[in-house]
Amino acid sequence: MIQKRKGERMDSLVRSVLGEMDSKKIKKVACFKSRQEYFLKERSGVKPNTQRKIDDADERFDLLRKGEIDFIEIKCIETGEIFIREITDVSIYDGWMTISWRHSR
Repeated sequence: MIQKRKGERMDSLVRSVLGEMDSKKIKKVACFKSRQEYFLKERSGVKPNTQRKIDDADERFDLLRKGEIDFIEIKCIETGEIFIREITDVSIYDGWMTISWRHSR
């Protein structure tokens, strides 16, 4: 699921997560789901990345390859909790994509 942010008013969740960041710099947010055991590590910064099997039919992977997505939203499957982080790197190896982000302190 891709959510456009540029040119749209940012909702309170994004504003609270991103703070003073200029909303004009945000192109798009890629949304992914995560199991709680991984979500807790990802949110805390212990594991500031996620690995996903590339699905060529999924537009998120194409946009990530092109550098057209600035932020990643991770939603915990079990609790519905969400966090948003700025993407710092996208790496591809053997059909898998690793998406890394800057951990907010």
